[in-house]
Amino acid sequence: MKVERIDISMVTVEQRFRFLAPITGTGDLVIEGNLTGDMEPVLEPNTDEITFRLPDTDEVVASYGRAIVADAAGRRLQATLELNGVHLRIVVPGEWLAQAQYPIVIDPLKCIIWPGIWNTKHH
Repeated sequence: MKVERIDISMVTVEQRFRFLAPITGTGDLVIEGNLTGDMEPVLEPNTDEITFRLPDTDEVVASYGRAIVADAAGRRLQATLELNGVHLRIVVPGEWLAQAQYPIVIDPLKCIIWPGIWNTKHH
């Protein structure tokens, strides 16, 4: 069973996926979705982070990245983010899952950066 939780505040959107028990089958766990809206998602090289840019100015206003996976034993792993256009994939390796103690939580880091307010990203 999978539980998805989304919490929204004035400056953040928190998304978390919780798997209470192993999924059926073998191999990688892949969570897929489409990123829609007026901002352009860009997978930044060498950071495993997706930034969202305003179409007119190319200014970064939000980010989504570094999806951390943790199991009940406290083992942690950074999942892989893949972006093809607006199609997002979060991939957790099957080898890690085979040894995981459930439940596991996948927690991507999110940040909203208001244009002109911050010069650095706050996570």
